Amino acid sequence: MRSDYRRRIIASAMLAFFILLVLVIGGIALFSSLWMEQNSDRKLQTLLNSQTDRETTSRVMGSSRPRRVNSVQYPFHDIRTDAEGQIISAVFHGFQEDEADVQALVDRLLKTGKETGRLEDYKFGLLQEEGGCHIILMDLRLQEETLNSILCGAVIIGVILSLLLLFILFPVSWKAADILMRNTEKQKRFITDAGHELKTPVAVIRSNLDVMELLQGQNNWSRNIRGQVDRLERLVEQLLLLARLDESRWSGKIEKIDLTHALAEEMGIYQETVEQKKILLETDIRKDLYVMGDQDALSKMIHALMDNAMQYTPAGGKVRVTAVREKKQVCLEVTNTVEKLPRLPPEQLMDRFTRGDMSRSRKNGGTGIGLSTVRSVAEMMHGSVSVSYPADSLFQVKIRLPFRE
Repeated sequence: MRSDYRRRIIASAMLAFFILLVLVIGGIALFSSLWMEQNSDRKLQTLLNSQTDRETTSRVMGSSRPRRVNSVQYPFHDIRTDAEGQIISAVFHGFQEDEADVQALVDRLLKTGKETGRLEDYKFGLLQEEGGCHIILMDLRLQEETLNSILCGAVIIGVILSLLLLFILFPVSWKAADILMRNTEKQKRFITDAGHELKTPVAVIRSNLDVMELLQGQNNWSRNIRGQVDRLERLVEQLLLLARLDESRWSGKIEKIDLTHALAEEMGIYQETVEQKKILLETDIRKDLYVMGDQDALSKMIHALMDNAMQYTPAGGKVRVTAVREKKQVCLEVTNTVEKLPRLPPEQLMDRFTRGDMSRSRKNGGTGIGLSTVRSVAEMMHGSVSVSYPADSLFQVKIRLPFRE
């Protein structure tokens, strides 16, 4: 258990750090990209509107004589064309390009009909002039390389920090796991001790009630007391079962169980209830459905499942139980009609001491931990439980357990 707590602590901390790291790197990438984009837009407009001479070495296409222009932050091509789109002059600021390649870019640019935009690795701006066009082709490859370098640096720093965090978490997680384990053990011990302590007064109350009814006969008061004693006994039994499930202590051994036979035995217990409430009980239970688990715990899970269905099915209602094999799983479904569906979301009904209808739960003797017991046993058997409302008056519990050949 200590190792399990430790793994959870480390996994939670690393997951939180990873999410934070992704947000930080994503923020850096977004901010850098937006800043570079805005900066390149400003530079492009400046170059288009500027008429000042530049002092840097460049080459004019069609001329062997170089020109001197000022250096700029982004490599770009200062191009002028005639009315037909043919390049009259082109000054390279930075990277030197082949004349044919530049002409091809200009032809594609003019076909777009836009005055500004993006073309491959270039951002362009175009101004119509008398007898032609003035085009600025800004090379963004240096900008993209800078952005990639920033991201690579951020990722490397993130990996280093992740390893450092993992190194720190190893000794720290042991202490945190010890604290959690002690608190959990105290809670389990309290539930177990309280359950055993409650058994004695409940047994005494039942014995005294039996003697009182033997001497004075039954009456409304004695029947009410017996109903509450029955409810308290069920609550104590379920609390002790949950404590055993949490502690993973079993009186029996894990073995191969015939679920078909177990369902038949448990459902026979409710025949009297079915007849008294005139419930229509439908079954579709296939043969040879085998699962692995503890026989006593599985019986209590089926008992809690059927008890929940019988308690909340109104007189004249319907309960349907199906158990079939679906590939490598056994699917057990219990669907029953109800007078009114719970207001809570279905998944919350499996929390301990949660009731969909407080007044009806107490009236029917519900304890609020029946479905929680079902979930605990199913999870112990490496299965899953889901609760749903298929229709306005239907309540369904579906259990999936691994099938054992």
